[in-house]
Amino acid sequence: MRLKLLKTGTLSLVALAVLTFAIACAGEDPTPVPPTATAKPAPTATPVPAAKADSGAPTPTSAPIPTATAIPVVDLEYGTIEDLKQNPGYEAEWGEPKYGGIVKWRTNWPQTNNTPFYGSMYRGLYVTPQYNHLVRPDPWCGFTCPLNADLAESWSVAEDGLTYNIKLRQGVKFRDAVPADEKHGYGDMPGRGDEFVCEDAKASLEFVASEEWKAMGASGGKAHPKPSENTYTCVDGPEGYNLEVTLHTGVPNPSLMLEMASIGIIMVNKDWLEWLVANHPGKEIDKTENGYFLNMGTGGFHSEELQRDIVTKMRKHDGYFREALPFVDGMDMHVIRDNSTAFTAWASGQLDILGQGSGSLQAGQVAQAIRDFPEKPLDKHLYTGGQGLHFNTTRAPFDNPQVRKAVNMVIDRQAWHELQKISEGVYKNEISAMFAPGGAWGNSMEEVNTWPGYGADQEADIAEANRLLDEVYGAGVRPEVTCLTRSDQNYVDRCIFAADLLDTHLNMPVNMNITEGVVERTLWKSCNFDLRSSWLPNLTMFVDPYERVRTFNSSEPAFDACRAGAAGELQDKVDRLIGEIKIELDPTKRNELAKDWENHVVNEVLYGVPLEFQTLYYGLQPWLKGAKFEDYGVFMYHHHISDRYWLDK
Repeated sequence: MRLKLLKTGTLSLVALAVLTFAIACAGEDPTPVPPTATAKPAPTATPVPAAKADSGAPTPTSAPIPTATAIPVVDLEYGTIEDLKQNPGYEAEWGEPKYGGIVKWRTNWPQTNNTPFYGSMYRGLYVTPQYNHLVRPDPWCGFTCPLNADLAESWSVAEDGLTYNIKLRQGVKFRDAVPADEKHGYGDMPGRGDEFVCEDAKASLEFVASEEWKAMGASGGKAHPKPSENTYTCVDGPEGYNLEVTLHTGVPNPSLMLEMASIGIIMVNKDWLEWLVANHPGKEIDKTENGYFLNMGTGGFHSEELQRDIVTKMRKHDGYFREALPFVDGMDMHVIRDNSTAFTAWASGQLDILGQGSGSLQAGQVAQAIRDFPEKPLDKHLYTGGQGLHFNTTRAPFDNPQVRKAVNMVIDRQAWHELQKISEGVYKNEISAMFAPGGAWGNSMEEVNTWPGYGADQEADIAEANRLLDEVYGAGVRPEVTCLTRSDQNYVDRCIFAADLLDTHLNMPVNMNITEGVVERTLWKSCNFDLRSSWLPNLTMFVDPYERVRTFNSSEPAFDACRAGAAGELQDKVDRLIGEIKIELDPTKRNELAKDWENHVVNEVLYGVPLEFQTLYYGLQPWLKGAKFEDYGVFMYHHHISDRYWLDK
């Protein structure tokens, strides 16, 4: 078993400055339920058979703005296998890439969503590989490398940070007609075989956030470049290759190129898009089984077959502009809802990849894989958010910041972490505050571990927590609260853990309200709870501080109404820091703002109690080469691995 350990220093500040404001950078490259984390002994998996064959932003200040100085273009076109082996993420142990074969994934979700305009891990597997972006994170080194050019060939930014010039790659063609087009009634589909030009990029970006875009299953709550902030111009005409992006708000956006790389911001053919809107509007491309075959892009694959509850198949696009890629002939995504059945299929060699958000290896399965299948690689990587407890700040008792502080102080993160232990030195998740542990943004874990509730001085934390409550209610008097949780065991466990500590250290009684997900969501959205087992920090699409913090701005449409009780000076500071983070171009200053925001939110505002940043374990096979899943890539770039891996068997 080859276990990839969590990385530290995921993205240097210098690298991020290059990533977001790269000049002439060139190169090729909602919400799943997390795996069960339980304090109980891990169950034994089924025996394995024998193997078978923005808003509120302040006016820009005097922050330094990078100069549009040319950087030498590095040729990472990967036109040949030898070129590909020069990629910084290539591992020599993989050997020489080979062609042929079908990679078999497990998905635990039926294929009910086919839209390419939405960011989701399971949709990304069987839809997004049919498309390209202007830019994308490199699937072999993720956010530790600068963004790679995809359909963009290079880009530059003006000195004031308000104009981007994107040079498009020439000679890229949309896929040709395939038999499935006629078979499914789409023989009149336009754009097939056409060259990708500037009018296509412009139409793709202007479609983002439109009512038609939302009607086709896209999410307005995700990070994306906004036509309300940007103007797109084809400098050398609609058939040309130069796209100019102007930020007409007059406010720089350090996240713009990362937003361009978001999973749903794919490049489509202008004529195809107009035909789609006119003839197949709304949910046809998203929700109907036939709609899967409406997808038509420049990517390395095309739709081949869909049996909604059984399997979805994609096959290689022979005219892909990266001539050396992809290596495999196709991918099959098998729907296996039961975790034990999926583990058995992987352990017996019937699946090449067992991993996909909530369909990843469970804690007990990781332990069994380490013990019984040491030859099979396990890939451990950070997900895009963390687990925690959510306070309802709009009603007693958690409308009082002193009560929130007291509870936060006695929730022992070190004790919780030990409950997540899988085997010696292997843990299910990683302790965190609001940003990812060991990442580029926010306070170091050395600093975070000195904060109340993180175990530096548990005895002092408990004493101070009781003093705060005595001050609010009188000596020994405590409120009674209820912890709301959906019935999934990993959510229930957080409420159980909190209830035990509050009773033990504060003599605070905690009732449990365990209910189904739909009911739990209704109670949450109506702020009808005291304490809730939840995701905190919130999920994020990419490694950028503004994307992490933006939904905590009280003027943001996605702001959680149950946070509204933390008003006045506490929330004013949150909003101010978020506005400054949004427009600050200097990465060092930006991180200082992010640190200040994180400290303020975790120790003063206290919307909730962050526990750990979620990690995922994927089961791979020894014969699958070129497959690696870097941190934070579930929504952003794991689907791009499809044109990089190969089978060696």
